[in-house]
Amino acid sequence: DVPYHDDPAIYSSIQLALTVPVLYLCRKFYTKGIKALLSGSPVMDTLVSLGSGTAFLYSLYLTVAAIFFDGTGTGLCYDSAAMILTLISVGKYLEFRSRVKADDAVQKLLDMIPEETNVIRDGREMRIPIDELVIGDEIVVRPGERISADGIVIEGKSSVDESMLTGESAPIMKEKGSQAFTGTMNIDGTMIVSVTKTGGQTMIADIANMMEDAKATKPPIARMADKVAAYFVPAVMAIAVICALLWFISGRSVSFSLNIAISVLVISCPCALGLATPLAITVGSGRTADYGILFRDAASLEMVGRADSVILDKTGTITYGKPEVTGYTGPVEILSEIGAGESRSEHPIGRAIVDYCKKNGAKDVDVEDFEYVVGKGISFTCEGRRFTVGSADLYGGRNTDDEGTAAYVSMDGEPMGAFHLSDGIRKESKEVVSILQSRGVSVHMVTGDNERAAEAVAEQCGIRSVTSGALPADKVMAVKKLQASGHDVIMVGDGINDSPALAQADVGIAMGSGSNIALSTSDVVLMNDDLYNIPRAVDFGHAV
Repeated sequence: DVPYHDDPAIYSSIQLALTVPVLYLCRKFYTKGIKALLSGSPVMDTLVSLGSGTAFLYSLYLTVAAIFFDGTGTGLCYDSAAMILTLISVGKYLEFRSRVKADDAVQKLLDMIPEETNVIRDGREMRIPIDELVIGDEIVVRPGERISADGIVIEGKSSVDESMLTGESAPIMKEKGSQAFTGTMNIDGTMIVSVTKTGGQTMIADIANMMEDAKATKPPIARMADKVAAYFVPAVMAIAVICALLWFISGRSVSFSLNIAISVLVISCPCALGLATPLAITVGSGRTADYGILFRDAASLEMVGRADSVILDKTGTITYGKPEVTGYTGPVEILSEIGAGESRSEHPIGRAIVDYCKKNGAKDVDVEDFEYVVGKGISFTCEGRRFTVGSADLYGGRNTDDEGTAAYVSMDGEPMGAFHLSDGIRKESKEVVSILQSRGVSVHMVTGDNERAAEAVAEQCGIRSVTSGALPADKVMAVKKLQASGHDVIMVGDGINDSPALAQADVGIAMGSGSNIALSTSDVVLMNDDLYNIPRAVDFGHAV
């Protein structure tokens, strides 16, 4: 038995004095809960206000009785009334702290935006606040400075630290035509950047907006809780009244019967259901942001954990999306000439050949009579000799590479060998597929590439379900076919042609380096293009 003070009036008054401040500080539960009850749309706060309110009023009645009518002061429920409100308020506080922590990743990005920048106007350089930047301005970014707006490099060359956006520690080389992003750090060269996006249009602003949207939306389970409350609250109130009446009819006292009703109301307070869901969503969003996984809304975070099928695009998702030289069968003595000729070309294959030549000691030499033949390759003169690089048709030869893409080399009409190229498979692709399959998730590849290329990549990655030659509509149909079979589908892609399927899927995941349209239609963005973040996102979804 709890030892009572000899004077019930003093004991009751002390508890009343301690409880009133708690009720006052938590008065929002009563204003919101009672208002919802009177409007006929009870919510979870209604039960909180009823449980704590009835406990307080009954205890107040016992206190008045102890002070003025020699009551015993037994059966006080001040502790229950205060404890309900205190626990829920502590939960709300923890939710708020978690929300602040989830904002840290984005806030750190925003803090890195410089307040002023150097801009070239009317032929001279001046320093202005970034709020005055307009699209088309040319900003000067020197070593050690942060880029003040999204744009395109039009002059200069430098390494840029983009780890704040992508999580990649290695600096990215930026040169003419490269895209630059707000807040990233210029390391070792001076660049002039033409502004394409400012303020709220920049990538950092998009990230911030996505995070805010994710926190503002309710996941399906939270919306379900609100719907359940509309029926649960009246049911609890009815049960409390019925229990009290039955005990009273059976001969128990009014005090005992009221205690029963209060007990029903108190134990029915949905603290876990009302707090655990938003807390889990907020913490989940913050943790995934640390890995560069950005969810557009809370529903996507919940849904990704329920997905049992993943459709992967090939180019730019399973592969890097750019060709690389996997072999060269010609003499190394002519790599300087070939590299110099291909440096005049803007074709992705040409850039891959230039990279290969540079890695193998190619030197700068002069090129004359450069000619680009659409769909076939290039021809040029170097040191008095005529070279062709591309299709064997350029020198009257025959294409013989049956395994992938080849660029044939000739010198003065004589074949000299060939560069063999392929779209390199990401080093983590095979393991990511294996991880997903080990979690019971079926993995499919749907690509617009030809059957031979698709099957080769699928075989290396361990993917058994392959659809090749797929148009955007075919990718949508592949998603719909799985959904019609009762599967929850994740679609992962990076291109404009993936956008319809990303929108159709239960969860669309876009690679951060993908097209703007793909990014805008997706539910999730992988900022650092790390495929490990796909199973990681699924794991976080399960945890939430």
